[in-house]
Amino acid sequence: MENPLKTILNPLFSFFITFSFINFSNAQIRLEPYWKSIAPFDKPVGIVHATGLDGNLFIFEQRGTVYKLDSDPSSSKRNVFLELSSVVSQSGFETGLLGLAFHPGFSKNGRFFLSYTTGQQKELTSHIVEMQVSDNKTLKINPMKTKDLITVSQPYENHNGGALVFGPDGFLYFAWGDGGSGGDPQKNGQNLNSLLGKIHRIDVDHKENGLPYSIPKSNPFQHVKDARPEIFAYGLRNVWQMNFDSQTGKLWAGDVGQNAFEEIDVVESGKNYGWRYYEANSEFKPADPKPKSAIPPVWNYTQKNGDKSVTGGYVYHGPVKEWDDGYIYGDFITGRLWIYYPSTKSNELLIDRQTPPVQVTCFGKTKNADVLIASYEDGVIYKMVK
Repeated sequence: MENPLKTILNPLFSFFITFSFINFSNAQIRLEPYWKSIAPFDKPVGIVHATGLDGNLFIFEQRGTVYKLDSDPSSSKRNVFLELSSVVSQSGFETGLLGLAFHPGFSKNGRFFLSYTTGQQKELTSHIVEMQVSDNKTLKINPMKTKDLITVSQPYENHNGGALVFGPDGFLYFAWGDGGSGGDPQKNGQNLNSLLGKIHRIDVDHKENGLPYSIPKSNPFQHVKDARPEIFAYGLRNVWQMNFDSQTGKLWAGDVGQNAFEEIDVVESGKNYGWRYYEANSEFKPADPKPKSAIPPVWNYTQKNGDKSVTGGYVYHGPVKEWDDGYIYGDFITGRLWIYYPSTKSNELLIDRQTPPVQVTCFGKTKNADVLIASYEDGVIYKMVK
């Protein structure tokens, strides 16, 4: 999610949000507001479920507010679950509250985790934070249980990443971008001694060596000299949204490109995804040392058509049978939505660019596995209807 506001904001937004639904060139597929009686959110960037609360969805906004909503689309109420506006960064397009993940055992232990930035500009810091509710019925936050797990200083305000998700192995995965600016000037992507430009994996259920977490025994770099043991995979520019396939357990991620290509990766332990030597399949900094075994993306698309910021989605398993096993994703700038079929290595456009575009910041699911999409500027949560 990179700063595109100067190119896409226009007065049509105030007119656009008055419609009850959006029609697209493919009349068989459209987006409809999921909650028709709930006011738009303020820059929503996440749609999350909590274990044991299947009747609810949690929507979080970039500037720090988390809402709990009844997943019934006829609901007309939303309740504030957490308010962090006094804590998280309030300036910068890629700062703020960027990730939320509930512990797989949340219904019993009440634990959940956040990814956010504090400060601004040259004093910006990314945090992975644990919090806990004291009562699973009222969901009241226990302030005494809040703790920073891991932090990193950010040299620039962009490329903060922020994706946060639990894997099927029970470990917490989180992504931080390469540190920002343009072209990874600090070469963090290929530096195993840096937390930037990586996806990390930690065990939040155990502690070791004075840390509030432990390193999974299968982490690939824990015994490599001068490497950070938290690293799961590296050579990534700025992962914006990642999710595990609920059936295969594979980790899929959208990695935002520099100036030519956007890419989709299936992320595996210990693998190098090539940035900054490669941007997708193309050489970006050929003067750098060439990675010995960089993993190419499973799919990439050009920026020549105006698409310039991929939003990672998830592998679909739901009621639309022809979409089964396809990876649904979108582009923040144009609002185009696609589905990539790994079995045939084919890509299909689901919804074309509109004016103004739906600014896709994230994907979610209803309890029936329908596709939900959060749109940044108009603040609406849409359901994809076929």
